Amino acid sequence: MAYRNRSKEESRRMNIKYYNKTSNAYNSKNLFDEKELLLIWQHNITDRELSKLIGRSMMGIQIARSRMRTGIIKVDWLSNYS
Repeated sequence: MAYRNRSKEESRRMNIKYYNKTSNAYNSKNLFDEKELLLIWQHNITDRELSKLIGRSMMGIQIARSRMRTGIIKVDWLSNYS
């Protein structure tokens, strides 16, 4: 089914299915360390591959990247990448 022809409920169900693939990440209760934040910011591999590598959910990775972008998560080296 084409994306534009999906109902909102169908899209929501598919998003939940997509994010649940990595929702049981083993590292979800810990704060991100500098190495993980650097990998997230570089975005050299897909979020799914990164999720398996660092043990975080895809949603958590996307939220961390967004929070770095907006300045909620502050890291010293981020000014060098802008």
